[in-house]
Amino acid sequence: MLSPGLEEEEIAPLLAQRVLVTNSASNFQEFAAIYEFSIIEAGNTNQDPLLLAKQISETWTRLGLKHKQPFLLQLYRDAEPVLADIE
Repeated sequence: MLSPGLEEEEIAPLLAQRVLVTNSASNFQEFAAIYEFSIIEAGNTNQDPLLLAKQISETWTRLGLKHKQPFLLQLYRDAEPVLADIE
């Protein structure tokens, strides 16, 4: 968990080789390419955190994301997720 009030520029270096789950992926995409971290965009899911965690887990396993970084994964409540490389 990151402290509230940190700017994107302060957060990004802390995320190297990690995965950020956020409702605002566009704020971090530029930094993801530089610091090589992945982003899961959850802003379109509008669901309970436990259901979101389950959706992330199932998608992670199904798409084999453990060895694929950096990536942008956009999740939707009632639609297939969209996966893209971050370059």
